[in-house]
Amino acid sequence: MRKRVLVATALMVAGCSPDTPPTPTPAPAASPTPMSREEAYAAVPLDGTADTPITWDLTAVKESTNVLAARHGLVHLYWQWGATDWTPIIPVAEALYLHVFYEQAWEPFAGVTDFTEPVNGPLRVKAMGEDKTSEGFPVVTFCTDRSRWGDSGTRPVLETYLIHSDARLGSYFVADEDAEAKYRTECTKWARR
Repeated sequence: MRKRVLVATALMVAGCSPDTPPTPTPAPAASPTPMSREEAYAAVPLDGTADTPITWDLTAVKESTNVLAARHGLVHLYWQWGATDWTPIIPVAEALYLHVFYEQAWEPFAGVTDFTEPVNGPLRVKAMGEDKTSEGFPVVTFCTDRSRWGDSGTRPVLETYLIHSDARLGSYFVADEDAEAKYRTECTKWARR
């Protein structure tokens, strides 16, 4: 997991990942009362939205607190990327992520109401596994098939979510070489079905 967490954190602070559209100009926002974890979980549409429905394959993992936290993080990210008005979405991140990560990666965009390049389409997501970093933090890796977004040549993405002790997400990053080595073949094979 080495430097990948820092790279992903830098990408998220910049408001992008290797596959995201350009970042909109943030607008100032009021500071609402933070929601509870239960409220955040209830707000996140685990099966996606009308424009970005998500089909889950959870056969490779047991549903655990960590897997559930990572699923909410993945859905939150795609929910945001697919919307033009981020004001109801960004505050949810405060209950899902560590506060320092929320402040850097989401809070600056809490007032965005005019994102002009949303990315939508059906997603198929397979939970690949729950592992640990060398520091002992749990990580959950997903194989995300975006091929139905109009580019049939799109390679499935391995996405990893770092979980902290209170089931808050510490970061999101594209899987490192260990996860690539462990899951890439299975992910690619699954996505071709």
